[in-house]
Amino acid sequence: LEFRRCSSDLAAEAKPRESAQQATARKRREAEERNARHRRTRNLRAALTATAADAVTAHRELADVTERLADPAIYADGSRVRELVERHNSLRDRTDALVAERDRLASELAEAEAEPVAPR
Repeated sequence: LEFRRCSSDLAAEAKPRESAQQATARKRREAEERNARHRRTRNLRAALTATAADAVTAHRELADVTERLADPAIYADGSRVRELVERHNSLRDRTDALVAERDRLASELAEAEAEPVAPR
């Protein structure tokens, strides 16, 4: 058996083509949504960038202090050792806090970017 479709069946299945006016309106709406999303997330992106940079700096300082503590000669000066250990502990706490904040901001940014933009 051969099945033939009539032109009315084909027309019903075909998607209607959008007019130039509809395309312009759609593109404008999409641009407005992108702009709204950007405005909504710009402060999060800035905070994330700053926090990530601070975390990298703190991690480098921590690595430097750790390297100095690995030098056996430093242990001849007890006050210098105490100072370095305190600095090490402070930097470790700061690095941990910055990494946690960076992760929180990254998660919050991902959620904000995934949220649909409310129509005007």
